[in-house]
Amino acid sequence: MTTLSVMGRGRGQRPWAAAGAPVVVLLLGLLYIVSYLDRLILALLVAPVRAEFGISDTAIALLVGPVFALFGGVFALPMGWLADRVRRTRLILAGVLCWTTATIATAFAPSFETVAILRVGVAVAEAVLFPAAISMIADLFPPDRRAAATSVFVGFGVFGAFGAFMLGGVAVQLLGSEPVAIGSLFLAPWRATFVVVALPGLLLAALFAVAVREPPRTASIRAAAPVDAAPTSPERVFARRNMPLFVLLFVASALGQAIVLGVSSWLPSLLVRDFGFEAGQAGIWFGLSGVTAALAGLAAAPCIAGHFRSRGRMDALPLICAGAIAVGAVPLLAGFAAPSAPMLLLLLAAGYFFLVPSGTYAIFAINWTVPPRATGLFAAVYTLVNSLVAVGCGPMVVAMVSDRLGGGANLSSGMVVLVVGAGTLSILLLLAALRPFSRLCETIERPASGPSSRGQYETE
Repeated sequence: MTTLSVMGRGRGQRPWAAAGAPVVVLLLGLLYIVSYLDRLILALLVAPVRAEFGISDTAIALLVGPVFALFGGVFALPMGWLADRVRRTRLILAGVLCWTTATIATAFAPSFETVAILRVGVAVAEAVLFPAAISMIADLFPPDRRAAATSVFVGFGVFGAFGAFMLGGVAVQLLGSEPVAIGSLFLAPWRATFVVVALPGLLLAALFAVAVREPPRTASIRAAAPVDAAPTSPERVFARRNMPLFVLLFVASALGQAIVLGVSSWLPSLLVRDFGFEAGQAGIWFGLSGVTAALAGLAAAPCIAGHFRSRGRMDALPLICAGAIAVGAVPLLAGFAAPSAPMLLLLLAAGYFFLVPSGTYAIFAINWTVPPRATGLFAAVYTLVNSLVAVGCGPMVVAMVSDRLGGGANLSSGMVVLVVGAGTLSILLLLAALRPFSRLCETIERPASGPSSRGQYETE
């Protein structure tokens, strides 16, 4: 048996740049917001894009879902590998510059095929941010503060997911319906929107380059290799033994996020088609209701998880996640039958309070149990699974069911199918993961010298 011991900072030592660590999380979070804004703005521009290129809901869903998910998820793996080995600040900066450039270029796309290629570029470049950020947070904060720091970072992303609809809605309304002059060019409003939403990324990239320096990888790993085996990286041994369990957790978590992303991608169109909202108005109202509930849920998640961890029950994470998905699905399903838009948005907010944090529990599992120098890899696998399942399937299922039933006014039927199917499967997978995750937690010894170490990991 190999005992893998993760040695943290000694007693009394402060994390790197202790005063600046929250500022780094703030900048990473702002970049996360911009990434979602550049990723999801297309959902607010369905009508003009369909009109210009003559495409269906399913074609738009392919662009928002599977196309983005496939490339973003697959490229997350090499990005996570790089995040464990190279300067993460430079990696993030390169990603930001690439995805903002591709977003601006979308404004000048002559065809739907060109739009698709540029969205692939955005997906590949954005794959850098999450694994590199999670890896940096693991080095910036001690274990007892990582859950809170991670929730703050994820909270920025959630704000970006819903804020994309609010900010995008404001941009759509401000740009109006007349061609917009950019220099000597006149662009259709939907095209100009891509330019406008990309500009904050360029400004933040400049600020990030000046203000953030690479934190040292502070945790060192010592392992006693078995005498009857060739020397093996302790992280590699841990990953080989435990990755199947984490993939199970990631798939279950991603199914919960598939509900959120599938509903979020099409709710503005539902408000337009069924309740007569303008596109900008739909984005603003949906964004306000969704982001309020989502951030409240994310604020509660680390408190709930920390409560169980302080009582020696880290193994309760899968059960907490399953309960959140089960409870959150109920008001969501009721909302799809609501007779008015305010009632729909109220019930949606109630469901999102429980459903949105479902993705953070899997990240807590990474921060609490994975060796620090493997967090980039595990975060990349999480990104891959979440991209393929949540981003790839959520919006697509709603669109396919809607088109199958005749399109138009059948979006709510697609949402019902998604919530029931994905929610049920997620709960079953989380229950299946409960016992093996409990066994993993039992192998992790609590540090005797203070809260700055991850403890020990036993692998065979």
